[in-house]
Amino acid sequence: MQKRYPDRTGVVIDNISVLKLSRATSILALSLLLIRITFLFVISALVGCTYFSHSSAPFAGKIGTDSPIAYHCKSGRTVDASYHSNTTAIVRYEGRAREMIVAISGSGARYVGGGLEWWTKGVGPGSQGTLFRQEDDGTSGEIIEMCVQVTSTRSQD
Repeated sequence: MQKRYPDRTGVVIDNISVLKLSRATSILALSLLLIRITFLFVISALVGCTYFSHSSAPFAGKIGTDSPIAYHCKSGRTVDASYHSNTTAIVRYEGRAREMIVAISGSGARYVGGGLEWWTKGVGPGSQGTLFRQEDDGTSGEIIEMCVQVTSTRSQD
């Protein structure tokens, strides 16, 4: 026969069910702790992977460039692009500046934002840049401008 003990409020408590409850609470607390530790580990690993990613390789010639690089286009217009990091660029076209972020490309450097897409191939004067409209599904739309780089970042330092 089980013993029943009154608690401080006078309620009779079964000693076995209290023991089971405290074990269940301990297991739950331990499970939550393990979930938190796992979550922190996964976040730390993802941050580390992002920091050491190889995505900066195609942009090595443009990393850290704050001076605008001028591209002369077939239409006679100019596109100015400033590359502030290996993931962002400010592209100025027809008096409007658009902040763009890097996107996956098969070759060259591709930036998207503001409904446009700026895709460059090569580094330095003579390299090519093409400005596209960006479709709603994220694909390249019609070509707006085809351009050639005419200035170097070194000449503007």
